Amino acid sequence: MNKIQYNKHVGQSILESYCRVMESIAFDIMAGIDDLLYVDGSTKQQAAAESTSLYDQGRIGGTLPKQKRISPSPSSVHRTSSIILSALDSLVNQIG
Repeated sequence: MNKIQYNKHVGQSILESYCRVMESIAFDIMAGIDDLLYVDGSTKQQAAAESTSLYDQGRIGGTLPKQKRISPSPSSVHRTSSIILSALDSLVNQIG
């Protein structure tokens, strides 16, 4: 602190402060990306669970069961998009 009062090493102090700010912003960005990847993985698992095959109840003897594919509902896709967009929006608000 004494050196700053006499204008010595002011540039270094500014750089150190700038580095701390940049490190904090980088940490926030990485945490936001980590959150988005977690939400994306959860969404993919949910979509996979929703699209799993269901067996036809009319199974005959030794024949293989018929499978019905169920696609993800539009509401789940919309819900996923809104979650990701809100996470991105909050990340941008934290940074700027």
